[in-house]
Amino acid sequence: METKYKLYFFSAMMIFVLVLAGCGDSNSPEQLAYAHGLGLDYEDGEVKVHLQLLNLGALAKTEGGGGDVSSQSTSELATASGKILDEAIFNLYRSAQHEIFWGNLSHIVLTERFLSEYGLGPVIDMWSRFPEARYQIKFYSTNDKVEEILLTDPVMDVSKSLSLLATPESASKQNTLVSFVNLRKILIELKEPNYLARIPSIFVVGETWKTPEKKRPFVALNGLTLYDRKKRFLGTVEGKHIEGYRWTIEKFDRAPVILDTDGEAIGSIVVQKKKVKITPKLKSDHVKFHMKIKAEGHIAEIDKKVAIQTIERRAAKKIKQQVLQTYREALKVHPDADVYRLSETLYRNDVKAWKKLSKKGKLDLQQDSLQVDVEVTIMDSWRDHMSRFLE
Repeated sequence: METKYKLYFFSAMMIFVLVLAGCGDSNSPEQLAYAHGLGLDYEDGEVKVHLQLLNLGALAKTEGGGGDVSSQSTSELATASGKILDEAIFNLYRSAQHEIFWGNLSHIVLTERFLSEYGLGPVIDMWSRFPEARYQIKFYSTNDKVEEILLTDPVMDVSKSLSLLATPESASKQNTLVSFVNLRKILIELKEPNYLARIPSIFVVGETWKTPEKKRPFVALNGLTLYDRKKRFLGTVEGKHIEGYRWTIEKFDRAPVILDTDGEAIGSIVVQKKKVKITPKLKSDHVKFHMKIKAEGHIAEIDKKVAIQTIERRAAKKIKQQVLQTYREALKVHPDADVYRLSETLYRNDVKAWKKLSKKGKLDLQQDSLQVDVEVTIMDSWRDHMSRFLE
């Protein structure tokens, strides 16, 4: 019996030793540097890499409210360059104080110069092969200095892990403008007709937010950058010209429609639900598309006594104008800039017609190739109270 117990004890000790030996080459969390954001630029024939690292120790104290972190930075920025992207990253490793863990990488910011002169292909190729990379990494473009983008702190000094770039869906819940894309989404868009990736464009704004001591810069959405499968940077649709895009995206939360007459604003509605249907209309040698949008919303502000039907008509007209403006401005940026992926709609509906009419996977779209109809319904419970409250 005693021999049996000794055998059990010896077996347990062997298992314990083997388990410990299996973890001998792993690093503890404090021995790793955690990549959070990556900025890529192209300058003087070289790729320039800007890597944002998070200090998780200071981050935990900041979020937990414990300890004095005034002298600690929650993030740092490292910079290196090389002839190609991989060389630039390995040059960055030379000054790294710890092993860099890429599994926490949240977003990649690409300058328009990088997209134009170096291209998106090597980035996708490298990160789709790298074992630590996740397909949820978000992509952005910018025409500003990428290091300035990464060094800008979020408003209210919240954690950089909760910034607009890391968690854009949170801010988008109150005002949807664009659809955010990750590595998986870009791979899909570049591999399927019309082979066009649509990347949110960002920039640094310095006038909106301020503290008692000074104005502070922050990162904001600016537009939509278009990049196609042929490794071409087509351009960026910016500012008010991109407002029509939000009425066509799948993940939509809410957006305002400012009502005006003769250039004078008379009120606004907030759209919270919408449905979009795009139907190709085939002709003998070309195709046109009909887009039908049905939107539901409520009145946010009204300055004059206006009939409910008038508000709905004016809102529908404004949405139609925005949708067509975005479509036409994209074609002005580049003839292949099919911002609503109309080519894909034809491909899904009638692949034979798509093969006949497309050239290298793209349709020859014209300014009048898209027709839009919009129907808006006001869903307020106080439908009869269409005048200002203090009247």
